[in-house]
Amino acid sequence: MAPTHGLGRLSGQWLKPPNKASSSSCRSEGTGVALDAATWDLPPVFRWLAAQGGVAPAEMARTFNCGVGMVLIVPAEQADKVVAFLTYKNEKVWRMGEVTATPGVEIAGIDAWQS
Repeated sequence: MAPTHGLGRLSGQWLKPPNKASSSSCRSEGTGVALDAATWDLPPVFRWLAAQGGVAPAEMARTFNCGVGMVLIVPAEQADKVVAFLTYKNEKVWRMGEVTATPGVEIAGIDAWQS
């Protein structure tokens, strides 16, 4: 199995930046993350919440886990092997993004959540 750089169970505010006072992030200080929200389906309950509450996709991502229960951060060159292994073990798994050297969070494809 590949070395693990981070493992995080997700709840609300999973995209907030890492800092010394918070253990809610599985990223290191000074790093960022680039995600592609189109790589997973937003579960119906979150679509319902967004529609009924008039909640914008960016606010949904800041507040809820949006169907992502856990993230595993592994070296990029090992990601395909890890996905294959976890799929073999009947886990629902996908590659949703990457850790970057640019602090902050970038979410591409978030408009897919509005349908």
